Amino acid sequence: QVFVDVVRKVASHGKGGEVFTLVELAAATNNFAADREIGYGSFGTVYKGTFPDGRKVAIKHEGADSVQGHRDAFLSEVDILPTLRHRHIIRLLGWCVAEKENSLVYEYMKNGSLHDHLHGGAPSSSSPSPVTTSWRKHMEILLGISRAIEYLHSHAVTPVIHRDDKASNILLDDTWAPRLADFGLSLKISWDDIKCRNAPVMGTSRYADPEYISTGRLTLAMDVYSFGVVMLEMLTGKTAAGLVSNNKNSLVSFALPKIEAKKLEEVLDRRPAQKPTARQLQATDLVAATAARCLCLQGKKRPAISEVVAELTLVEKPSFVGRPISTIVPDTIKTGAKDDL
Repeated sequence: QVFVDVVRKVASHGKGGEVFTLVELAAATNNFAADREIGYGSFGTVYKGTFPDGRKVAIKHEGADSVQGHRDAFLSEVDILPTLRHRHIIRLLGWCVAEKENSLVYEYMKNGSLHDHLHGGAPSSSSPSPVTTSWRKHMEILLGISRAIEYLHSHAVTPVIHRDDKASNILLDDTWAPRLADFGLSLKISWDDIKCRNAPVMGTSRYADPEYISTGRLTLAMDVYSFGVVMLEMLTGKTAAGLVSNNKNSLVSFALPKIEAKKLEEVLDRRPAQKPTARQLQATDLVAATAARCLCLQGKKRPAISEVVAELTLVEKPSFVGRPISTIVPDTIKTGAKDDL
């Protein structure tokens, strides 16, 4: 009962949406049937649900064996998500706490996760995924998620550090627009907190900021690093966690030397275009140079996410064609990236 009271108090502060009953959610998912599973989140399994009025939703559900860490993740989402309003951030519709079975209800994302489209496991379709066939779609996804992170850092009522930016937490709606999801590890944080607060190290290892891992110190630059890894995934088509198990063979150490040596084409994903156009190559060069800045070992050398947004936005402008990348992105590849290797 204490947990239920805490949830209600937290939700009331953020106007946490509709309160659902366990009966309603069980009916929407055919009693949380295995064939309704569509993924996993920070505290439970995610199911596709359909309400009697036809609404399709995603329901993150944990059974009666809830542990404290999972409850913390549940509270974090209930506290943070209702306060956020951005077209590239997943929308929380409501929640349910009943007999220790905790659930969150979100808008349904028809096209699954970015990770599944890049690396397999995407919803079946008769036509190829635009995520793997279009460099334009790559840029739209990266720009959308960078804007979502910029909103969290600079425009939310209280700044938010996501702490788990990764391809599986980027979902795609029915128009292929991206949404940043899973705020179970996220933290609201004041500027005083950013200067002095440490926190238990949490996140996904291949995306996590090395500086944060070694010090436990919270910074906005943590999310910038993780986004840099996502950028490498989209450039190379390789999974951040799928090379081998030690850091010397991570995606970062695999791709950054090629970027430094101006040999991006050797690691570039060829699914979007076997022979990229000059504009496409220029765009990928810009993404690579920006990613290298994001992946500097020292957080203070990384760009603010607003700088990343500004750089990616340039690709949409006619004046971008033929413009040297060195005039757009500060030359930190030589001075910053080697620190990471």
